[in-house]
Amino acid sequence: QPVRGSMDEDLDDDFDLGTSEEPDPLDAENFNPVDYINRQFPNEEALAGLDAFVERLKGQQRQIDEDIRLAVRRQAAQGRRARADLDEAKAAVGELFERIKAIRAKAEQSEDLVSDVCRDIKSLDIAKRNL
Repeated sequence: QPVRGSMDEDLDDDFDLGTSEEPDPLDAENFNPVDYINRQFPNEEALAGLDAFVERLKGQQRQIDEDIRLAVRRQAAQGRRARADLDEAKAAVGELFERIKAIRAKAEQSEDLVSDVCRDIKSLDIAKRNL
């Protein structure tokens, strides 16, 4: 599976951050809750929209909670896949090690066989000279 660019890309995928061009005032570095509430409800008549405002915030909270649940599930699944991939790699390395041992053993057997053949040839060569 391809490696992705950055953690920010993963977070963008995990959380529905919206496509609004306007930054969320709640994310501002110098956020002031009193100023924010005063802007939302500048006068007593504006308080009529309080219930809708609260419902909108609750909806955003539910969406964020769902996004967090999905991100946690995705991370858990990726962790399991990573563990499975690691176990598979360890098994492949172990198998490779066993194959190398088998090849080394066969090479030693071949070397012994060549030494025996050379010794026999030398012995026959000496016998031929003595004839």
